[in-house]
Amino acid sequence: MVHRPVLVIDALDECKDHLDLIRYLEKLPEDTRLRFFITSRCMPDVQDAFHDLPIFKLSLKDNAGQMKDIRMHIEEQLENQKRLSQLPDALKKIISKKLSENAQGMFRWVQCHLDEIVACKKTVDIEPTLDKIPAGLYETYNRIIEAIGRRGPRDNQIAHSCLLWLAGAFTSLTFDQLNEVMMIEVGRPKLNLNYGVKNPMDIVAACGSLVTYDEKTRVVALFHHSVKEYLITCSKGIFKSISGIHTRICKILITYVLYDFVSVDEIYPEVIRRHSQLSHRDDVSEDHPFLSYANQGWKHLGHVSDEDPDVMTALTRLNTKFLRNNAKHPVLAPGEFGYKTRGLDATETSPSLLFILLEHGKPWIVEHFVKKYPYPPDMDLAPGWGSSLIFVIAKNPRCLRILLNRSVDLNKPSSFKPGLYGRYNCCSSHTPISWAAVTGSEVAMNYSLSLPEVTLPDDILFMAVKADKPSHQCIRQFRRRGADVDFTVHGSTPIHYFLSKNWSSNDESQLLPIVKALVEPSCSLSLQDRTARTVLHIALDACLEDIVEYLLKQNAGLSATAALIPDMWKWAMNKMWFPKVLAMDPAVNQPRTRIKGNVVRDTTEFKLVEFSVAVTADRDNADPVCAVVISAIVNSELSSANYIGGDLLYCNQSLQKDIQDSPKDDFPRLEFRFAWQSGQRVSSRLFDYYQGDKVTRMLQQLRKDKDSTVVSHFLQMSKKQWNAKVFEFGVEFILDIYGGPLPRLVGGRSR
Repeated sequence: MVHRPVLVIDALDECKDHLDLIRYLEKLPEDTRLRFFITSRCMPDVQDAFHDLPIFKLSLKDNAGQMKDIRMHIEEQLENQKRLSQLPDALKKIISKKLSENAQGMFRWVQCHLDEIVACKKTVDIEPTLDKIPAGLYETYNRIIEAIGRRGPRDNQIAHSCLLWLAGAFTSLTFDQLNEVMMIEVGRPKLNLNYGVKNPMDIVAACGSLVTYDEKTRVVALFHHSVKEYLITCSKGIFKSISGIHTRICKILITYVLYDFVSVDEIYPEVIRRHSQLSHRDDVSEDHPFLSYANQGWKHLGHVSDEDPDVMTALTRLNTKFLRNNAKHPVLAPGEFGYKTRGLDATETSPSLLFILLEHGKPWIVEHFVKKYPYPPDMDLAPGWGSSLIFVIAKNPRCLRILLNRSVDLNKPSSFKPGLYGRYNCCSSHTPISWAAVTGSEVAMNYSLSLPEVTLPDDILFMAVKADKPSHQCIRQFRRRGADVDFTVHGSTPIHYFLSKNWSSNDESQLLPIVKALVEPSCSLSLQDRTARTVLHIALDACLEDIVEYLLKQNAGLSATAALIPDMWKWAMNKMWFPKVLAMDPAVNQPRTRIKGNVVRDTTEFKLVEFSVAVTADRDNADPVCAVVISAIVNSELSSANYIGGDLLYCNQSLQKDIQDSPKDDFPRLEFRFAWQSGQRVSSRLFDYYQGDKVTRMLQQLRKDKDSTVVSHFLQMSKKQWNAKVFEFGVEFILDIYGGPLPRLVGGRSR
């Protein structure tokens, strides 16, 4: 294996989604064992992204090596291209000299003019052509466009139609798709078959040197990235703007999907009947190959900047005619991948086109539409997607004010399927402010917080830290509005959950502002979560040095499980602040009995551990036992995350033999798991009276009103292939029984 491999990315600026790629590269952890070699033209967004990294600027115009390669390319073409190879040697030398002297490092410029020379029907025309060679690449493209116009209306129509789609399409298009789209006439109720071509090379010939055709994939594409830049910026009036390109495409798409053959049976032949999903292009109708692109083409609406009345007219036709046909509805809501429907039942129809417009449309499109077709913003937009307000918060916050201009209850929860939005770690019912926190939509959060009638849910801070990129500013705003920082969900406060979720983070600079927002001005840092750890304990386990140092300054404490092994945090032993950690006494004011587990049975399928518990009664204390904590200590640090599923059983000691021989399913038991992260040795689980009837009954077994009693707890763990390493290292088990007040996750309220 290479210790530090080099990832080479050539021509980053020519990547179709280069901004997304740049954002991904910026997120890579600093300790990633990768080195990068990236080439790109000097574009502002590329320079901004890598401004603090070494950048070497190279001019290809004056580069000797580049010019040598260009001359070699010219010579190779003159010798091997069929028509060029037949030219007289003297003319070849003139061609080589002219092209080399004017190339300025541009291979593409050279190739365009070689193609132009090949197109000369007479040898005598070559030298005049060379004399008129334009200086730059865009000037060369202008010359090609002018030549297309001189070839007649048919070539002009083919070229303009193809260049429109090749410049504006979001995916590559095959010849069959491009050929069908050329047959679409806006305003005509069916395809005009007379506009199609029979041979892919007809398209190549019509477009000159601007396009290329791959016989293997049948894909027609622009010859070079610079052609697209030229078409959308300097195409001598062919396309007015990039917005104009997308406007024309939208009109064509809407015309196409209104054709009679566009139906769910055409696109999903057996899918709807089977309630399954398509994922391959082979399932799309061969008669209408453009359907596969039309299904996903609604994103063009998001690039129509100019308020074009023709677009709204076309959308109105779509809304009034197309949506009345239930069988066609999946065309309006295709999946993100392939052709699966987005959770919309094929037998149901959304009441309006708002679903598509809210996801892809510009605010002016949405505003125009909702004025003409009023739609209650708190009504479900489509099955499983919740209200339009919920939808727009996640998909298109720019349109939020448009929906809120009408009367709406901002405290009314909406039920939906968060998984449709890519959210799998939250509940299925949210108010708008709660959903804005989960999705991290600062626009929606700030707007909602500006309205006095908005009520914060109890778990709002939990929702805020669950966002992909939590905002410390929004957390502070929530706290100023009275959000409870100690409110618990499933045994964790927001700060416990946040640090546990970001265990593997290598960028503490992004975590620390969130921690500060949760801690300041006040926060109960002595509370334990259900892993029996305080916030400081979690930060130490996760090796979050800056956060540990901050929490120590805030007088954060540790729980008794921090003293289970003497070298719990080896990584921190040389830190200046570590003596302060060692000086803590986690057991102060926490009366407890610590019992070491005894392995009573160990098979290839499970391990059974007994804790024999003797508890002396206290007649004046109705609940002498407040909680128990069971811990598993691995004898060696794990190199990767692992877990063991366990059952905690409890019974009178007289039943001990039966349990050892064969654990019975009807014994009272609590199911849980020990989980370790990489480098961790201790995993614990806290049980107290706030965790339901099963836990309460177990704790009551340890409470008697006279004398003393002996009760046994048994821990049974299944052995599986994935947790074999834990058992190989060896595990010790400890049971702590607390007989007094235990700092725990109450905070006044919990869920």
